[in-house]
Amino acid sequence: MTDRPTALRGIGSPSWGAVAALLLLCFAIRLPLLSSPGFAIDEKQFVTWSYQSIQGGIAAPYDVMPGTHPPRRWCNYPPVYLYVLAALGRLLPLLTGGAHSLDQSTWLSFVYGAPTAATSTIHALFKLPALLADAMTCALLFRWLARRATGDEAADSQAARTGGHSQSAVTTAWCIAALYAVSPTILWDSLVWGQVDSIHTLFLLLSLQAAWDRRTAAMSAWAVVAILTKPHSFMLAPLWAACIVRELHAGAWNELRRAAWIATILVVALAGPFAAAGVADGVAESLFGAVGRYPFTHLNGFSLWFLLNPLERPMLGMAGALYQSDTAALLGLPAVTPRAAGLLLLGSVALLVFFRVLRDPPRRSLGMAARLLPLAFFVLPTQIHERYLFPAVALWAWSWGTDARTGNGLLPWWIGWAALHTILFINMVWVFPGPAGWFAEGSFATFLHGSIGGRPIGWWCAAGLLILMAASLRRGEVEHTERARP
Repeated sequence: MTDRPTALRGIGSPSWGAVAALLLLCFAIRLPLLSSPGFAIDEKQFVTWSYQSIQGGIAAPYDVMPGTHPPRRWCNYPPVYLYVLAALGRLLPLLTGGAHSLDQSTWLSFVYGAPTAATSTIHALFKLPALLADAMTCALLFRWLARRATGDEAADSQAARTGGHSQSAVTTAWCIAALYAVSPTILWDSLVWGQVDSIHTLFLLLSLQAAWDRRTAAMSAWAVVAILTKPHSFMLAPLWAACIVRELHAGAWNELRRAAWIATILVVALAGPFAAAGVADGVAESLFGAVGRYPFTHLNGFSLWFLLNPLERPMLGMAGALYQSDTAALLGLPAVTPRAAGLLLLGSVALLVFFRVLRDPPRRSLGMAARLLPLAFFVLPTQIHERYLFPAVALWAWSWGTDARTGNGLLPWWIGWAALHTILFINMVWVFPGPAGWFAEGSFATFLHGSIGGRPIGWWCAAGLLILMAASLRRGEVEHTERARP
């Protein structure tokens, strides 16, 4: 067996010193932003759901808001993050030494913008899960990419057969994880905006790596947790389905039975308390009720439909006048609507990925699927928000070294990853210029809300994503020799 680099020898995984340095970098750049205000609407929602969970039980956020027609629930997130929010609310008095709890007075003060002694602690506390998810993502990306580079995995690793087990390849893996740690794009979502996209992204990565390792039970478990955190996680469903069908063909019945049992147990454990409280319909609505909630061709996401309805700035306050309906006739054909066309296009890409992953040798198309599926999910359907592109950045990072394009042809891979970072950052700042309007004025604001060649910046970003998605259709040309499974 080829010797490992000195930094890795004897531990079977990347150097703990390198991992520690990565985590230190991740925390050092995030801690100064932890207690700053985020996107007020989202922060107030999270604190409200946490308060309701404490006062009325874990299912209370799924109650219907009084006086809403048609009826609307307080919460539209699946169950997993509600458990996190319930825990955060109970942690507040511990962090303030018992001086403050998330009682009605503290909740109302925060929601109505009246600063209290606990305000900065609340900001920090509710951003903490995303910070921890970012840190874990960085550490796991380095671990997986370095293992791939050193040949610690199967003999069919492209890097292992081409001298990728050099220290320079491990250094590249560390740099990828470090760039993710310091990326303004990731920081903006988790620490400036105060959103939690990094959490379901982490679960998607864990499921993807389990698929790479051909651990179907683990893949299914993390898939369930990801979906019950955010329904956007369905974006990897074609990959999961292909891996399961392949195991069926291989007759791996024990692994499949274990996967089915674990998935069932997780669904019952995570969603069962809500069903027992009589809000199973609320859970179902959080998973499947998004279609039709915002019936427009786009919700400020730089997608295919932004090309057809470009805006110079977000104007959701005038949605009925400026945003196109996704149920109107397309091309003069009443039966063809943007919503139907978008779902048809997305379904076509999903089928393509499913059959590629199913027919190719194990692992050959997983990198392609990791790059393509989140792009297609963002670019093709209607009703897309700007942050739906967030998982694509981590999944693209994970794909390094999975095929010849990423293992040897670094330039195309780096260009694609840099483009994703840049476009997502522009899209998020275009919508939310930061607390106190960090980018609301000045030359960058002029760039964001101006035009180039007579078209808004979002139009060019959407065109760039279309090109990137088309380029991602190509899979790496790698000849695999599958290792025998134990």
